Amino acid sequence: MKNNLVAIIAGALMVVALPAFAANSDNLANNNSASLLNKAYQINKSEEDMASLLSNKAGDNLALSTLATTLKDDHEANESAVKSLASEENITLESYRPDNTLKSQLDNLNGAAFDEAFLKQEATDHRVALHTFEETRHQVENRDMQLYIDETIPLIRAHLEMIENVRRDLTAAGPIASAVHYRESSSR
Repeated sequence: MKNNLVAIIAGALMVVALPAFAANSDNLANNNSASLLNKAYQINKSEEDMASLLSNKAGDNLALSTLATTLKDDHEANESAVKSLASEENITLESYRPDNTLKSQLDNLNGAAFDEAFLKQEATDHRVALHTFEETRHQVENRDMQLYIDETIPLIRAHLEMIENVRRDLTAAGPIASAVHYRESSSR
């Protein structure tokens, strides 16, 4: 009789606890989605700023100009996807908070010093973004969010590869190429 009473109480607790657990699980999944979408929005806006800065300092360097255009176009498209998903999920995106200190530091650099600092920062930013998306992929259950993540990860990897290739090529070209690049961009 005592065992039956324990089983009945345990069963009643499960009936009461399961809906609360499911609601907490839904809240956690929604929090993960909201967190990722807000991070993605900040990343996209920051990358658009960085692309504009690079575009202004690229001079006649085709690799840097191409990188700037690619970053700008891809992150604007990704931002559109973020806004759409946020709207569908009733998630309010936080206002963009630019990193004015970084922008000022980069803005004060020119030529090879700018190229090196910019590309190093971009490589770091894209590695962090890639890690964020890969980690969050396993925490969201929403199919639209999973699809968004699955489409964004290869884009981040492609940007990282492009950044590393440009960085490697500029390093291999040496200081003379950077000096020419700086003179050409300064004469504008």
